[in-house]
Order: sequence, then structure tokens, then C-alpha cells
Amino acid sequence: MDAAGHGGLAADGLTDAKPEPAPPARTALLTFAGDTLLGDDWGSGSFQAVVDSEGYGWCLGAVQPLFAADDLTIVNLECPLTDSTDPYPKGENKEDEPKLYYWYRGPSRNAAILSEGDVEIVNIANNHMGDFGYGGRADTMASLDAAGIEYFGYDIRLLREVNGITIGFFGLAFDPNYDHIAEAVNWLRDNGADVVIASFHEGDDYATYTTNANQIAAAHNAIDAGADAVIEHHPHRIQGYELYQGCPVFYSLGNFCYGGSGFIEDMDTMVVQLRITETANGWDVAYEILPASISSSTGRNDYRPRILEGEEGQAVLARIEEAAAGGY
Repeated sequence: MDAAGHGGLAADGLTDAKPEPAPPARTALLTFAGDTLLGDDWGSGSFQAVVDSEGYGWCLGAVQPLFAADDLTIVNLECPLTDSTDPYPKGENKEDEPKLYYWYRGPSRNAAILSEGDVEIVNIANNHMGDFGYGGRADTMASLDAAGIEYFGYDIRLLREVNGITIGFFGLAFDPNYDHIAEAVNWLRDNGADVVIASFHEGDDYATYTTNANQIAAAHNAIDAGADAVIEHHPHRIQGYELYQGCPVFYSLGNFCYGGSGFIEDMDTMVVQLRITETANGWDVAYEILPASISSSTGRNDYRPRILEGEEGQAVLARIEEAAAGGY
């Protein structure tokens, strides 16, 4: 044994014990996808026929391995999950005019689509969650609770611990007001959130591939209030993204598992992954965009989204980059 030995005294009387290695940096991988409508108009169309025929695992089967490999998967749930047949009154569609009003719903049992697809969290702040009134929203939350799916939106904020990181989520619909946003961010911070993710339902429905002023205001207000990343949806089309004050903002992920129609002209979408990593200066949020299609078939929407590779994927990525370069 040498003069110091193992953990003994060195010649100068000091111990030669090795310093404890620094603990590994905490990190978490989050996956976000867009508008997920697990039902039909009035709950009786082709989407439900496919689910009843193919089973609950069909819809997210092509992306389930990706979702299973992350720490959390979050989607926008664009319809209530309820067995109610009592829609909220919006207006009356006329036979000789284009349809103006839609009531979407999926049966409560369709929450199994999310659990079998490895989706852990949904946003419920959007314009169709109230299609069957407050009762339909309550039914939705009960269905999600029974399936083990967490949720946030409007007055419901969510704190979720992942690998020692407390992540806070909040969602608002058509509300870019700074004070409302700051209140949500501050509540999450005060209750222990290390990182805050804001989700907004904003934009022009199907009208454009570019953002409007409210989308930008909501995102910038969230970052200014202290959020670390922003995910938006509602336009049903992919839009661009930006880094605002170093924080990633995605203005529209587009449709995802979308039961609203079997025939959608633009089936491009994107999946965004955020990797949260602890650093000496705080929390770093890096992003990756995965190009995708809402369908595994090319001729129609088969309600089974898939990640795109090769030339198909590059074409969608080019569209996203073009939108970002043109002002989001």
C-alpha cells in the first residue's frame, strides 16, 4: 500500500479521498401532436365505424412506439368524450346553404384510444370541448380519469414530475390577454414548476397557412410572463415556428388523429419533441420537428397518423421552414 493508502492520510496529512462525481443532469423528453378528434360530427360517422371495426389500438398504432419511448406525450383533444345526445345550441344549419355549425363527440369509451396509444396528457381548452355543454365536458374528464389520462385547460393547470423535473402545463383558447396568461404562469411557478409549457388554441380555422396577430400575441405574452415553450393549434394546418427570447414557439401543429372527415385535402402535420435539460444556468429546451401525415393511406384520411421519412418527410419539413421564414 502506498503512503496514503485508500482513503488514508497523505504525507501532508490531507486525505486523498476522491470527490463525489456530479449527479447526471436531469432531462425529460416530451412529445406534442396536434388536433386529435376522436369522434364524428354527431358521433355517428365513419371514424367510429373504423374504431369499432379495428379496435382502439388502430388509430395511434403507427406512432405508438414513438410515444412509448418518450417521457410524456401530449395532444389537443378536440372533442368531448361523452355518450350524451344533447348538443349545446349553436345555430341551425339550413339544407340549401353550406354547413356552418358542427357538433363533434366521441363516445366515452374512446378514451382507450389515448391510453393504448401511450398518450399521457391532453389539452381540453378548445372550441369543440363544449359542443355537448358542461355535462359533456364533465363526462370527458370522467372518461379521461377512468383511462388514466391527465388533462389541463382553462382553469385546470397541471403539474407533472418527470425524472425529478416538475413541469407545469396550462391551456387557453382565444385568449391572448397578458394578465390571464401571467396568472397561469405565476400559479404554476408558485406551486413548484421548474419548466412551464403554454398551450394556446388560436388562429384562423382553415383560412391560412400564416399566423394571425392573436397567435403571436399569446405566444409572446407567455414567454414574456415566464413560460419556457409554447405549443399552438386550431388552424388545422401546419404553420411556422420561431425562437422568441430563446424559447421555442410552434404556431400550429395541424391536425393529427382527426376523425372529423375522411377526406381532407391537406394531410400534412408535424410532431414536435421538446427535450428539457438541466444546465448550470437553468433549463434548456431543445426541439425536434418530426414531419408526419394524418393518414397511413394516400387517397383518404384513414385516421391513423404516421411519421414521414425520405422525400415525403423532407417535403413537409420544407413547407414548415418556408412558413417560418415567411413570418411563421
